[in-house]
Amino acid sequence: MLAKILVCPSCGTEYSEGDISCLNCGKDLPSGVEPRYRAPEPQAVPDVARPEVKEEDGPRIPKAVITGLLPQISELQKSAPWTAWSLARHARAISMLSDSDRPALYKQFSGIMADIEKNTLPGRIPCTTCKGNGKKYTQIKGLDGESKAVQVPGSCLSCKGAGAHGCWMTGEAIEDGMDAAERVTDRVFRKMRFIKKGGVFFPRAFEKTITPQQHANMMRAFGVRCKECHSLPKRGCDECNGVGKLPCPNDDCLAGMEICPSCDGTKREKVQIEGRSTVIRSCRTCSSRGVAACGDCRGNTFLICEDCRGKSTQACRKCEGNTAETCFLCDGQGTIGCDSCDETGTRGDKPCRSCVGSGHRICKECKGFGAEIPSSK
Repeated sequence: MLAKILVCPSCGTEYSEGDISCLNCGKDLPSGVEPRYRAPEPQAVPDVARPEVKEEDGPRIPKAVITGLLPQISELQKSAPWTAWSLARHARAISMLSDSDRPALYKQFSGIMADIEKNTLPGRIPCTTCKGNGKKYTQIKGLDGESKAVQVPGSCLSCKGAGAHGCWMTGEAIEDGMDAAERVTDRVFRKMRFIKKGGVFFPRAFEKTITPQQHANMMRAFGVRCKECHSLPKRGCDECNGVGKLPCPNDDCLAGMEICPSCDGTKREKVQIEGRSTVIRSCRTCSSRGVAACGDCRGNTFLICEDCRGKSTQACRKCEGNTAETCFLCDGQGTIGCDSCDETGTRGDKPCRSCVGSGHRICKECKGFGAEIPSSK
């Protein structure tokens, strides 16, 4: 069976399934999706291998200590959202040590993280065509021979009058934001006399008494994420800064129009007629308007980004958008049987030091996360 050939209804150029805009004319394609200038609503990505909270021996933290982080997280959500996200992620892991309401705390901090991802990732940048005011302009040539910008009725063709473009955070922006957030998070928990082991924080006093199962529960609650893109719902294209389109490269282009090259903006052109002298007539190139559609952007005011084909997002270079897979060694539990004591928890008449008497150890394959993200590197 022959594959269906898709062509742009405006210019007849062939396009691939999933493309949003035509690479030739820039018109929206009949794909049934929203226009590319509207940032889509991100969907919260569920954590792989969410921990099954089990009762086990080991030290506990009063619930009030963990909930005491909520005011600080709430305060940072507007001023420093990624710091709030990082604190919530670590607090979610620490909630596995709570002396009560562990499932409720896990759900509460997960909700905070999802809310930040939904409301922070879709950013907005000023439109370069209208300079952020959403108005439509054209240009005319004055008596002094200089071209001038003139406002005309209608909205900016590039941003549809919004004055800004919806965009997604690029990989570089995500990395910079997360690095700064982690530094602040480290200072917060170290002031609380917490130490960091295996990527998660817990009280220093628990260093020798926390059980491998408790540690694994924390790791699974912390969640395995790509180190480069942090497995966030969307990652903006680096070439177009997550917008999906690029400004017209023609310096003479204003709102998709440029001074007519045939009449130089005078609206009349000189034409040499065979057998007759030169005559002056109304310019047919611009229909006596003095301006014509830009030859680079063809009047669209922008070019479709070829790197992301107008979709504004791209897969992470490290994980290529792969989701986490359950660890084959521990079957998602984060722990394996302790080989030092043959899973008995004792060696001789004393508790096994390797597993703190629990008979289990942190899985060496997934480091306690219970899952791994396949990497392309």
